[in-house]
Amino acid sequence: MQKFIHKLLQLEIEEKGYSNLVFSPLSLEMLLGMALPGTQGKSREELLQALEISEEEVNSYLATLQTASESLLAIQPDRAEEVNFTKVQLANSLWHRGDIRPNAHYERTISTRFPLELFPFSDPIEATTERINQWANDKTNGLIPELPITLDQDSVAVLLNALYLKAFWSKAFDSYPQDTDVFHLLDGREVTAQYMEIRQDTDGNAQAYYLKKDTFHALRFMCNDQRIGLEVYLPYENTGLDHFINNIQPNDFNQWKEEFIEAPYFYFLLPKFEVNGSFKLKEVASKLGIAALFQLSKDLTPLLASKEPLKVTEIAQEARIKIKEEGLEAAAVTFLAAVAGSAFFEEPERQQMIVFEANHPFLYRIVDTITDKTLFQGIFTQPKNAPNVFLNHLNTRLLKEYKQKTQQLTDSERLVLSLILVEQALNQHPLKHNIIHTMIDDIWQNLALEINHRNQKVPLTYREYMDFLDILIENGLEEDNWNHSADHIDQFKAYKELVDQKILRVLNSFIIGFDTLVSLENNQSLHYFLEAVVEAEVQLPHYEKTIAIIKKSKQNDVFQRTSIKQLTFDDLPTEIVYTEEEKQQRAATKARQTLENTNPNLEKFFKIGWLNYAFSMVVDQFGGKYHFLRKLVDKIWEYIQYSNPSLKSEIAIILTWITESDTYQNHPLIDTKDKIYFRLFRKKYAKHLLFCKLWLKYFETPAYWDLFDEIDWQEREPDIIDKAINLVNVELGYQLPNFTYLFESFLKTVNQESNLVLDYNFFDNLAKNISTN
Repeated sequence: MQKFIHKLLQLEIEEKGYSNLVFSPLSLEMLLGMALPGTQGKSREELLQALEISEEEVNSYLATLQTASESLLAIQPDRAEEVNFTKVQLANSLWHRGDIRPNAHYERTISTRFPLELFPFSDPIEATTERINQWANDKTNGLIPELPITLDQDSVAVLLNALYLKAFWSKAFDSYPQDTDVFHLLDGREVTAQYMEIRQDTDGNAQAYYLKKDTFHALRFMCNDQRIGLEVYLPYENTGLDHFINNIQPNDFNQWKEEFIEAPYFYFLLPKFEVNGSFKLKEVASKLGIAALFQLSKDLTPLLASKEPLKVTEIAQEARIKIKEEGLEAAAVTFLAAVAGSAFFEEPERQQMIVFEANHPFLYRIVDTITDKTLFQGIFTQPKNAPNVFLNHLNTRLLKEYKQKTQQLTDSERLVLSLILVEQALNQHPLKHNIIHTMIDDIWQNLALEINHRNQKVPLTYREYMDFLDILIENGLEEDNWNHSADHIDQFKAYKELVDQKILRVLNSFIIGFDTLVSLENNQSLHYFLEAVVEAEVQLPHYEKTIAIIKKSKQNDVFQRTSIKQLTFDDLPTEIVYTEEEKQQRAATKARQTLENTNPNLEKFFKIGWLNYAFSMVVDQFGGKYHFLRKLVDKIWEYIQYSNPSLKSEIAIILTWITESDTYQNHPLIDTKDKIYFRLFRKKYAKHLLFCKLWLKYFETPAYWDLFDEIDWQEREPDIIDKAINLVNVELGYQLPNFTYLFESFLKTVNQESNLVLDYNFFDNLAKNISTN
């Protein structure tokens, strides 16, 4: 029924304009499909045309609809204990007046194919409306609590279909680093939207498919059931949605579904959104070609055993969809109420990185790739920011101020500030168990008694509660984790409630930072804690006024408790306006993100190339004697050019052979002479050997980690680079340019040149330019 669905979309836009829309084609089709066996005459002819089938195809069509319904209801996880898996609910019900029952043949036809519940009307009729709303609420997990349905003494029947879907992405989205960014409206204006993103630049679990056409492109992002997918159809032009929809032909989606190709490497930017939608077909029935249903006739006699003529008073739907980082949730209820009366395709390269940024209006569909059914469809044209968007905007500015100015505080004042913010966080995210509040009370009490809080009482008072907090955060409160001897652990066992993960992160950062919060060097720990508070969407108080309160609370070198009621907060903004400095910072961040998205491995290969450049300088001092090192350098340059994973593994093995060759058989590229020279190399050039070990670590070969106990394998990549550069500059006597300046210069170059070759000459010229400037 593609023609019917597309015409309905156009009529909805005609009535409501290009506002956010959502509806369920499948729920509507299920309702009309179930109504079909209950019709005759003109109404049946129009329904057959709407469903795009002939009279001879009715049974096979109902069988196909039955198969689709059963297939969706059969979606189950591979393991029973798996929680984050697709849940589909499809339910049907027929409500009827007590003196007018469904025809036996109709009831038998429908109930043998679809789950169907029968309910008689209540007396008074208003009670039936309440029961129908409760049924809708139950079948949609609370997403559709009420229907726009009105029943009176003439009402004889209501046929309903409910559809509920909850699904989880094949890989969850990440929070967008800037939280909000520009969304381009159809009229050319710009507003802010909350975004989420997912980047897959190496092999991963995220499953996506891509379609590229002349005026638009589309991405289908799959759920972890490997059959439900979100399709986003995005015109290239910011204002192109109107042209796109007006030029769609009813059968286009069927054709396009065969043209999607797998997208192993992609970047997907998508607004988080929640949309409610509804439609009523009575007023547009003639335009949809189903006007006969809404006229008094005997056409509904196969449905209901009534001697009076019947008509449909309304066919309507309520729908709702939520798109979040972890997945999607959507529901729709479609009903039919009846009364009695007196009388083009371009395939991109398979390994290409696809950048798909949905930052302007688009059409979306939730599809089942097994049954080829569209569960939900809509358009997204304007973000509706939740209040936390404005809170995050304010907090971002305040956090910058906090980080700049807390350096001027004493370590004692920073500790007091952190305690105040913990209490503010708990005020917004209350915990039923009082143990955290007891801990804070005890620390405040000791702060009021201890002239120097670095004495033992404050840390020990805090550590008395660390077992509980550690278990709460790290181990999930499972019984097996309660094997502690301390008496105070007993009181923690009763604490089994679900705890807000945001407040856990605040407490966790407080735990991790406490030892340094009570030291002279605690500013970095406070920054980490502040970031957790902001992430938990706890509003930061006015900085200067809060610090003034803290300083005033210090009497006789000890701190008196500060109540959070004394804090002053700025008003939340009603719109997001950026300063010129913020605009420049966001533009720079966006440019960097664009660079990373279009060249996902660029930074990684730059780092590798830079290290190889430094390594080649080390190799040059040995001349031709250790010619195998030169072969290794060339192999690394080859890896940078072609990004071949097998080359990466080969390089790691070669480096391992270099550092510990006596325990391995000869490498194919190594002769006996090489082996002798490498024994000399390891004895004579211990510092150079350490460079090779650092180099090996960068290539991440866990199988050989046990060979090098002197290296901390938990170091981050930047630390490896810093160590390698320091080794070359200090230990080996070379003077390489500062890496940060080098990379900034590189970013300017890469923005100007589209075909860069990251080889020795490139890095040598870059290093010389930096040295000259």
